[in-house]
Amino acid sequence: MLINLCYNIVKEEIYMNEEIWKDIKGYEGLYQISSKKNIKSLERLNEKGRYLRERIMKTPKNGKYKVVTLRKNEIPKNFYIDKLYYLTFKKGD
Repeated sequence: MLINLCYNIVKEEIYMNEEIWKDIKGYEGLYQISSKKNIKSLERLNEKGRYLRERIMKTPKNGKYKVVTLRKNEIPKNFYIDKLYYLTFKKGD
């Protein structure tokens, strides 16, 4: 029983350290959000043909909540990180 309990604790700790990435709805192939609430801009060519490398985006706080600006067809839109996380990981299951 003790071995099984230790195994479950180790297994859960490994899972907690693993970062899972999923596409953001409406921005598939452009941006992803992780299980640790990081936002990643994916490698691609933008609308003007300029190469954009994959990178983790900065998420400044707007008041007390973190926000991010996502662009699609050169149109910027602001999102709260917590809302994107909820829509992707909680509601999207």
